Amino acid sequence: GFAALTAVAGQCAAAGCDWRLVPGRAVARLLRVCDTDHRLPTSDTVAAALSTMSSASPLLQLVAKSR
Repeated sequence: GFAALTAVAGQCAAAGCDWRLVPGRAVARLLRVCDTDHRLPTSDTVAAALSTMSSASPLLQLVAKSR
């Protein structure tokens, strides 16, 4: 859970790539408990996340939207 997200954050920072997390309800709850310093970059919506990303950054969808 949270350890995996912080690992992704570390790898992205090391590679110098921008990324944002758009959490669902369960992940938002996890972040409220574990990420009290708000160190993981989050956005409320995909549109908000995309608006903060550099236009030079390629987009990568890690998890498909549930049906």
